[in-house]
Amino acid sequence: QLRERRVAGAMGLLVKLVDSPHELVRDAARESLGEFSLENYLKQFDILDQESRRSNGELTAKVDKDFLNKLTMELDSRSRKNRMRAIEIAEVTGTVRPLTDALLERLEDADHLIRTAAAEVLQHCPTAEVQQALQFATQDRSPAVQNAAKSTLAAFASLHLSWEPTSPAESKL
Repeated sequence: QLRERRVAGAMGLLVKLVDSPHELVRDAARESLGEFSLENYLKQFDILDQESRRSNGELTAKVDKDFLNKLTMELDSRSRKNRMRAIEIAEVTGTVRPLTDALLERLEDADHLIRTAAAEVLQHCPTAEVQQALQFATQDRSPAVQNAAKSTLAAFASLHLSWEPTSPAESKL
């Protein structure tokens, strides 16, 4: 009713209520913010500037309960454009970590552009599992993928992360 009655500051209040500890309150707030769905975000994505992509995307990720599942489906799409856009959305919305498994699968994609984008965005998830997959990707048939994997591994090294290095052959086992 806040939005329907045009209460000043209703939008900000509804956004805060999405984080309520009470499920009924969260659900009511989400219902009032129903236009913030991944479907609507995907329709607008290409015309938004970078800041709008980030702010609208973060809000959409918070409001749409199925955001991660739907974005995972986009990552599995047959369309290269959809997969590339999904990788970019994961980065701008800060959802790379919860989508790590799906992004690791993209390192095996038939399209080298998708593998390259996945290797680049995985810099936001410096784990041993990602590091092993990227080490394997340094042996990819595509020089672009190799370079992206090496660049991300170098970024990990600059974070001074410590784990046991494995060879690409060992990560296949």
